[in-house]
Amino acid sequence: MILKEIEMDLPYVRDTNQEHLSADAINLDYELNWKEKRRQFQLMTRCMTSMLERIIPRITTKDCWKILIECVEKPFRNNCINLLGVYSVQVLFDINTFWEMNSLEKKKYVVNKIGEAIGTIAQHNFFAVEEIQKACNEIVNSNYVNEWYWNKPVKLKQMSVQVKVLHEVESVNIYMVFKDSIKNVYKEKLLVSEIPDERVYSKYLGKLEWISVGTARLSTKNGESFVKTYE
Repeated sequence: MILKEIEMDLPYVRDTNQEHLSADAINLDYELNWKEKRRQFQLMTRCMTSMLERIIPRITTKDCWKILIECVEKPFRNNCINLLGVYSVQVLFDINTFWEMNSLEKKKYVVNKIGEAIGTIAQHNFFAVEEIQKACNEIVNSNYVNEWYWNKPVKLKQMSVQVKVLHEVESVNIYMVFKDSIKNVYKEKLLVSEIPDERVYSKYLGKLEWISVGTARLSTKNGESFVKTYE
């Protein structure tokens, strides 16, 4: 198998005062009190896990296509289990403190916890994790900035234009970047800000083209257009 995904999750924790609730009551409690919290957690941690997925090289494993890191306040296991190709690992995680952190602190905390999870996998010799550890170090050395260019630049005379994606904890910003003949950035124009979810912002990554000298257009997958000039 090829390792494709790394995800951090916030498993549902039932209130100790609700131990004897019925299944329907538990489902209702999850929907009302946990589902949105879990979603927000996944979005906030996606900034670093998506960067990790992007920069790690191709990793072949015996039976793992995804690493799932369960972030819990009271871990009840210290091993790694295989759930149909998903390696599930628990790490001690202070969720209340996490909510209060600023964006950079969140990034650092997440990468640190990813390192702990990878360490657990390494202890059980499921597969070599050195490349993931190197990628974590690369994230640290880049000051936790998840920024990348989508597709190749489109050239016209002495100028080129390209789409840049800046994935932050709270949002994803997509820019149209104009560069001169020696690839120096001349202008950056913000096109859109979206929630940090690939399934949402990928629709904007359509076709980039020049429509006149100095003016470029990004046509999205759903038919929307963004037109910007470098002036």
